[in-house]
Amino acid sequence: MKALVISDKQEIVDTLQSYLKENNFDIIIYRWLLKALDNIEEIHPDIIFVSASEYPRHWKTLASFVKSGIGGNNIKLFLYDPVPLSEEEVKKAHELGVQALINNLSDLELRKIGSNKINTGLNDNSINTNDKKNKEDKDDEVSFVSNEDSNKYVDYELILTHPLTGKFVFASAIYNSDKDDYECKLNLEDLAANQTIKYVSVLDKVDNEIKSFSANIIQNSPENQKLILKASKYYGQEI
Repeated sequence: MKALVISDKQEIVDTLQSYLKENNFDIIIYRWLLKALDNIEEIHPDIIFVSASEYPRHWKTLASFVKSGIGGNNIKLFLYDPVPLSEEEVKKAHELGVQALINNLSDLELRKIGSNKINTGLNDNSINTNDKKNKEDKDDEVSFVSNEDSNKYVDYELILTHPLTGKFVFASAIYNSDKDDYECKLNLEDLAANQTIKYVSVLDKVDNEIKSFSANIIQNSPENQKLILKASKYYGQEI
């Protein structure tokens, strides 16, 4: 069994190493979440343990990619945060397939690694604290859609596999229902119109809906940081 641990805090890493070794896991440690995500297909872990408090936005990107199956089937994802998540974040974790939420690193809590249920661990104080944190995270996100277009556009977080380098590329994106395409805020000078991108995953930040598909490049304007993609085939569904 292989465990991927994502944290930059030595005390978290040390505690998990001790527990996981005792339970016969081979352990791989990453200090940077995006670097771990860049290598997840190669790592092919059985479980992932990520410090959600260190990566309050990116853990959702990681969870959406894990759920899409790019790193392997039946990966169990565990989130650690010493402050219990808000009800909204717990709901997101559930919808994104998180296996369990862990609030401390005691042996009793770590036994959840063998559990199939999410423990919310909520209290009134934690909701207020985390709501503030979530608001700060949202304020930092890139938004380039006007309110008057809200019925036509859906805001997404997007991950694509670069067709030339094989690396993961992350971006904000919007879906235009009138044109049935995705406009990404990206500067990729080495891509051109009519190229195919084999793997794209998008996470609807409102409904927490995940879609994975191959796509054709309709337009690429690096100077304007605009890449427009049109899905050609959704995984598991012909369009």
